[in-house]
Amino acid sequence: MEVAEVMSLDDYFLDSRFAAKKPNLRGGWKERCGDNFYSKAPDGTWIQHRNRFHLDERLKTQDTRYARVFVGQRFWYRGKNAESAPSEFAPLFGGRGARVNHDCDLAKQFVAWVQSEYDEGLAGLPNDNPDMDS
Repeated sequence: MEVAEVMSLDDYFLDSRFAAKKPNLRGGWKERCGDNFYSKAPDGTWIQHRNRFHLDERLKTQDTRYARVFVGQRFWYRGKNAESAPSEFAPLFGGRGARVNHDCDLAKQFVAWVQSEYDEGLAGLPNDNPDMDS
């Protein structure tokens, strides 16, 4: 994903542009996966609204520790269709929550490779969603 904007978690919840990202637990699998489910109470504490996957206090604490949202307008999601990237890009991959400084030239080469190899958008179903419709 290319990050287009960074905003606070509470602003994300309140911004009408992201209303469709609030989970709809009666909707299809994509609607149930919405990630817009934290807002601030008047006293400054976090409210965790109904959602499918982040269901306990431990996750709320983890999710709100650095209460920022990275908003992307361009993305390449491969899901079950994912293939390994060429080995020269291995230094860029650290997993979820990884904190690393990437070589800018290598990152630019990776973006160019992705753009040349794949179409933007959703190109595969998720690997780990227990709610997938048949």
